[in-house]
Amino acid sequence: MIEGIKKMVRSSRLNITLSSVLCLVLGGICLLSPGTVTDTVVGAMGFILLLVGVFMMVGQLLTTGLHFSGMALSGIVIVTGIFLCMKPGAAMSVVIMAFGIVLVSNGVEDFYLSYSIRSASGAHWYSGILFGIIDIVFGLLCIAGGFRLITFATRLAGAMLIYNAVTSIFLVHRANRADQGVVDGKLVRERDA
Repeated sequence: MIEGIKKMVRSSRLNITLSSVLCLVLGGICLLSPGTVTDTVVGAMGFILLLVGVFMMVGQLLTTGLHFSGMALSGIVIVTGIFLCMKPGAAMSVVIMAFGIVLVSNGVEDFYLSYSIRSASGAHWYSGILFGIIDIVFGLLCIAGGFRLITFATRLAGAMLIYNAVTSIFLVHRANRADQGVVDGKLVRERDA
């Protein structure tokens, strides 16, 4: 049984190495061309939405006919899909800005909650002010940053993928050397021929 586990672990090292090489390539693409990655992903999402909208519309026509609400919903999905395909960068910027607006409004709500806690003589009421300030700053960064924030996040993800790939390849190499009886460049056991 132990031999079977050892064999399975050894065979999985090839899979780990191959997935690490893939992570290394994807990480490099994310670092070097984050706009292309974002455009491709958002464009693919737009194409999928476009197809979903068309299937919704055809299904609506085949089952209930020209029902206004169903046709309007499928039309909105189709238009959204087309917009994502045509302007993926702008679409992502709008999404990030919407997140920013939510963060700013939550920050303002945090101020009101802090005031309520203070009015009720609650402890640590000032923490809500700190949370509100952080929410508002993050929200303003999202609103002002838009596409740059997406680019930064894509590059960060690329760096994480490269780190993952390098460390996994290093560990596979170390495990292979340990199996061969070599640890830190020293022969620790000899194999029988």
